[in-house]
Amino acid sequence: MNVISRLTRRHMGKNRRRTLVTIVGVIISVAMITAVAVIGFSVLDLMQRVEVETGGEWHVRYNDLTAEQAAAVGAHENTKSLALERVLGYAEFPESADEKKPYFFLQAYNTARFENFPVKLVEGRFPQAPGEAVVSVQARRVGDDPVRIGEQLTLSWGERRGVLSSGEERALNQTWYLGEAQSEYLVPEHSGTFTIVGTIERPSGEQYYSPGYSLLCYLDAAALAPDERVDARVALNHISTALYDEAETIAENIGMESLNGGREYDLDFNNGLLKFYGVTRNDSIRTTMFLLVGSLMLIIFVGSVSLIYNAFSISIAERSRDLGMLATVGATRAQKRWSVFYESILVGLISIPIGILCGTVGIGITFRFVGPMLRDLMATGDATLRLVVPPAAVLLSAAVAAATLLVSAWVPARRASKIAPIDAIRQSDAIKLSRRTVKTSRLTRALFGFEGEIAMKNIKRQRGRYRVTIFSLCISIVLFLSVSSFTQMLRSSYEMTGEDLGYDVRVWSYHADTDTVDGIYDRIQQMSQVEAYTRISELDGHAELDRAQMSDDMAARLDPTAADDETFQATYSVNLTALDDSSWSAYLEACGFRESDFAAEGLQAVLVNRFRYRENSGYQYAQLTTMRPGDELTVIDDDLPQGELTVRIAQLANEPPDGMSDLNLWGNLIVVVPERALCDLLGEDAWYQSRWGVSLFLKTNDDEGLLEEIDALTKGYSSVGINVFSVEDALRSERNLNTVITVFTTGFLVLITLICVANIFNTISTSVALRRREFAMLRSVGMTPGSFNRMIFFESFFYGAKALLYGLPISFACLYWFYLVFTRNFGIPFSVPWGEVGFAVAAVFVLVFATMFYAMRKLKRVNIVDALKEETL
Repeated sequence: MNVISRLTRRHMGKNRRRTLVTIVGVIISVAMITAVAVIGFSVLDLMQRVEVETGGEWHVRYNDLTAEQAAAVGAHENTKSLALERVLGYAEFPESADEKKPYFFLQAYNTARFENFPVKLVEGRFPQAPGEAVVSVQARRVGDDPVRIGEQLTLSWGERRGVLSSGEERALNQTWYLGEAQSEYLVPEHSGTFTIVGTIERPSGEQYYSPGYSLLCYLDAAALAPDERVDARVALNHISTALYDEAETIAENIGMESLNGGREYDLDFNNGLLKFYGVTRNDSIRTTMFLLVGSLMLIIFVGSVSLIYNAFSISIAERSRDLGMLATVGATRAQKRWSVFYESILVGLISIPIGILCGTVGIGITFRFVGPMLRDLMATGDATLRLVVPPAAVLLSAAVAAATLLVSAWVPARRASKIAPIDAIRQSDAIKLSRRTVKTSRLTRALFGFEGEIAMKNIKRQRGRYRVTIFSLCISIVLFLSVSSFTQMLRSSYEMTGEDLGYDVRVWSYHADTDTVDGIYDRIQQMSQVEAYTRISELDGHAELDRAQMSDDMAARLDPTAADDETFQATYSVNLTALDDSSWSAYLEACGFRESDFAAEGLQAVLVNRFRYRENSGYQYAQLTTMRPGDELTVIDDDLPQGELTVRIAQLANEPPDGMSDLNLWGNLIVVVPERALCDLLGEDAWYQSRWGVSLFLKTNDDEGLLEEIDALTKGYSSVGINVFSVEDALRSERNLNTVITVFTTGFLVLITLICVANIFNTISTSVALRRREFAMLRSVGMTPGSFNRMIFFESFFYGAKALLYGLPISFACLYWFYLVFTRNFGIPFSVPWGEVGFAVAAVFVLVFATMFYAMRKLKRVNIVDALKEETL
């Protein structure tokens, strides 16, 4: 084999351009494979850390265990850490500054529960012994006096129970806000004294409307009686799909009570974290992920195989005479095969390490650029996108690259082994002619002239090289359009719907019945940065509409089977929107209404009767009702003093007030009324008790200055739930999202394009170079330079047209495949990227023409006599 190996190295050295193009193509392929693997591992690592930061490190939760059962779970060999918690109940907090939060909500945590979960200290430390506790920093007394570190609280706690409107009595938790039940009371069962050792941010389980401030005390697992109940969250050492069965087996072994008499227990799995380990019971999501990654890998694999296969095929065509001569002196088929495999090994030894290094370094640089944007976009807190290159990623990249080289070299190697000595020396198999082979139609001569006919004959008598070139062009078209479609659908899957919200900053609160909140809003409205504002108080109710009052679109959507039933009735959700005097006047002016239109008796309202919905790539409009000015609408809600309120529709509007969206209002009515008239009708106190929230939509010329001033104002009212949203922050996140997606998809598209260009250039230029003798013969019999150029032009045109004839249908099939994959979990419409199609069509002809004329320009420098003396093609 040594002689074969030396000859192979010598041949590669003589054909440096083709060898370099092949090596560069493999480097790009390996870099792409490495980049995909590294991106996958790095993003999964980031999402795992984000989930741990926001939801804690746990994988399985065993609910309502005895202390003895919890100890058995903690002793299991796959348990990494055991976080225990108990809900103790509610205790009265009669001095609370917020009348909607008159309780402490007591929970007991062990050390692991405090340390491995997002309980964020503001001041002090976590409890370390029984009798110590931390309290939510929002817990304040009347007069805004906080519950302080070092203070001792003597509390009696127990179950909070309520009577529902149905008459049912049940225990209430943090999701049942004060007053949601018709009546409620506290059942104290235990008492004790706690020393406050720290303050914490409001935990995720405590909402603004939750009736109790969180108070977390220490849970000493060793001091628990065997039958005392706890919830246990377990972090595992080894994570795999087997954990589901393992958890059920553990539950069975420790004697947990079955929920259905079988292997179903009161277990929860942290699916939000597990899915980033590739562990999920949702086969649809898992299948979609595998299909997308597999399709991406297949695209890279096909492009790489096409490039390398063509390179080796051309190498065999160039070396066929040499291989035939070796066969005459005793070279075996195995030795001739080894020549091709040896070339692929040399290419791999050079290109695979460089490709892995380039892919890793390139992604590392990309992460440094997009990492901060991604952190701001995803609000990942302390978690940042870091470069993760596990051995599995390197091995995967090397294995796929080696497989690519092996597959690419296999067919050329077999062809090399079958080269007969006499045929190779005489080159009799390079061109096999028959009358039928080179026959062209009269239409070709009529359309393209003599030069076109000669071009077609040249193609027909060299079908092998012609097919290699067409295959190369076709694969390049498919790769480019497939990747373009993939990136477009990826962007569409995450693209935010852009709409003019009509405001720059929104401030809102659910504690809207207090004078404090209204006073804060009054001060915000007067800030110098505020140019205009809309102040909205809201109440959510419902209304019963007859079939005659419904639009046909709504009736068909609510119940297609009853759309033609005149007795059909349906419940519409109603957003009763009350505007203050200034906002009401501005809204009427924007709609073109007059104040006199609302002078009649009763509560006069504007009904927003038109809404938008997205269909395919654009927006459509639809009507909600057939109601007309003068009709009455009864709004039903238990929070209203009489349980319902009748409003008279004075006008119909197409647009809601600023700040409110008209998107996707299927079965949702926006009814706009003046707040002053509503207060006169119900009484101010009754209305303030009924409304569930107040929003302030602000237009400003300095959003950063306004946000700073609002933040300074609201810091003094930490017991009040004031929320602030900046449109500029949302737009910044959207821009960051688009940038991140564009960076990754554009980089991938550029690399694929480079492979396609290298493929086309390598195939066509080498094919032309192998036809030196043929072209010299045509020139020697008198073909003029003009005719010669026209012949090359037509030949290039035939290549491009034939490649598009095959490539475009295959590309459209690939586009539809990606669409089917994405629509398994994303509702995006199917669309053909016509811009990319047009670019691909133009690029094919430009590349073919440019490569052909570049190669021909080099051949024109060759002396005709010298070219005719060459014995090989």
